[in-house]
Amino acid sequence: MPREGASRVHDGINDGKDFAWADPDLAVLRLHRRRPPDLPLAVFWPEWSRWIESAAAAAACPADYVTGPLLASVSALIGNARWAQATPGWAEPAHLWVGSVGDSGAGKSPGADCLMRNVLPSIEANMAADFPDQLREWRAAAEVEAAKQETWKVEVRAATKAGKSPPLAPLASQLAEPQQPRLRQNDVTVEKVAELLGTAAPKGLLIVRDELAGWIGGMNAYNDAGRTFWVEAYGGRPYRVERKKHPEPIVVPRLAVAVHGGTQPDKLAALMRDADDGLLARMLWIWPTPISFRLGEAPTHVPWVIAALDRLRELDLHRQGEAPEPIMVPLAKDARSLIEAFGREMQERRLQLAACCARPTGRRAVRRSDWHLSLNTCGGVAKTAWHPRRSKSPRGLSRPRRIC
Repeated sequence: MPREGASRVHDGINDGKDFAWADPDLAVLRLHRRRPPDLPLAVFWPEWSRWIESAAAAAACPADYVTGPLLASVSALIGNARWAQATPGWAEPAHLWVGSVGDSGAGKSPGADCLMRNVLPSIEANMAADFPDQLREWRAAAEVEAAKQETWKVEVRAATKAGKSPPLAPLASQLAEPQQPRLRQNDVTVEKVAELLGTAAPKGLLIVRDELAGWIGGMNAYNDAGRTFWVEAYGGRPYRVERKKHPEPIVVPRLAVAVHGGTQPDKLAALMRDADDGLLARMLWIWPTPISFRLGEAPTHVPWVIAALDRLRELDLHRQGEAPEPIMVPLAKDARSLIEAFGREMQERRLQLAACCARPTGRRAVRRSDWHLSLNTCGGVAKTAWHPRRSKSPRGLSRPRRIC
């Protein structure tokens, strides 16, 4: 470099010693995108609102990325124990599918870490507290059944030698081997999930995937009907899985799971260009405005969250009769009118879109599942708004609100 040019560079560096970089303009990350609505923390109980804000500050991420996994976790803990009932003929399980959308580094995973690393493992440990005793009791009963079978075989051989009619086989009273209770699941093969829902998780499961696009894209990798299974794993309807290596099918009384994961905007846009089978319409997408990165020192109050969510773990299905059933929780009167108005609004939007094109490319189609999702969300928010120190759960679900 010429001496004159080097001198100018040196002078420029000296002149800029006192220069302070301003905060980056994050608007460049929102090109061609409308500003999303602010997260309405007022729909939660005040203590939950404060916890969401403190957990988000500790993770240096938008509060939306904490709320998403919280709603999904709450919906799985309620599960099939309580269903939101709009009318005598229309009820929905509480399970929510929540997808956190954002660029790499936006804070999607840190926002979920407090729940996934610190809270839910403790709740899962509480779920399995008495499982070792159950397993020991089952093994003892299994040995008794085996002894009965051996005695019967000896009697059959003796009767055959004596030329007498063999005795009837003892009635099998042994139940299936108990499975350790589950809340979360990362192995999402159809057969495994169906097996757990039929044995270890009658209330439902929380499917956790760090990258939703990979999960959705690989649904048919091991089973040609895999994506169809997941489309149906939302409404809590009976489902039967036939197995090649086992003569007895897996019967799931109420097929419903909760889902939480993250993805990036480009990957989501690519997914939405595929044929519409209703799968993506089941998702509650969260894509907040990015925030400036700041290290937070707010406490996360993990023991309080564990105690609060553990109350939901204790909710159980109604067990009077042959098979356990969900307890129906009706909507409050004002909530019914709001759900009805929301359903009509969704119908109008669908008609408007149909007049323009069959399906809007890169956008989520407006479907009947939109107000199904509203009812599901209503159930989850009502239970999250339930104060952790109350002795009883709410009798009616409060008015539904749009969360994101």
